[in-house]
Amino acid sequence: MSQAGGRARIRGPGVWNAIEGTLFMRVAVSVWGERVSPVLDTASRLRIADVEEQGRCEASFDVWLEEREFCRRCSRICGMRIDVMICGAVSRAMSTMLEASGIKVISGISGNYDEVFDAYSKGSLFSPRFMMPGYGETLS
Repeated sequence: MSQAGGRARIRGPGVWNAIEGTLFMRVAVSVWGERVSPVLDTASRLRIADVEEQGRCEASFDVWLEEREFCRRCSRICGMRIDVMICGAVSRAMSTMLEASGIKVISGISGNYDEVFDAYSKGSLFSPRFMMPGYGETLS
């Protein structure tokens, strides 16, 4: 266990944050309407959920991304203390920058937000049902 940004970070099956004795992981999904946004680089909104270790959502909220300049957008996302980013397509540059900041990027995902989030929390996100066309076995 190590300290990062004022939060204890425990490495394991996920990246869990201990705050006030509660273990949780912050998961973000790029959304458009109620579906996963097709491209993270141009998404205007993220839905962020704090998920307990048992998979229950403790809190969720939407964040509007107004930054159009690439570095500012990445910097803002990294400042949200996100552990996992679920998205549709994403440029190699953005994916690399987010991953270098400690965010696990799961790309190539499509579908309704509630169904995608539920599948992620149950460990069944990598079903063909949620894969974007052309991603097949190359999910990151």
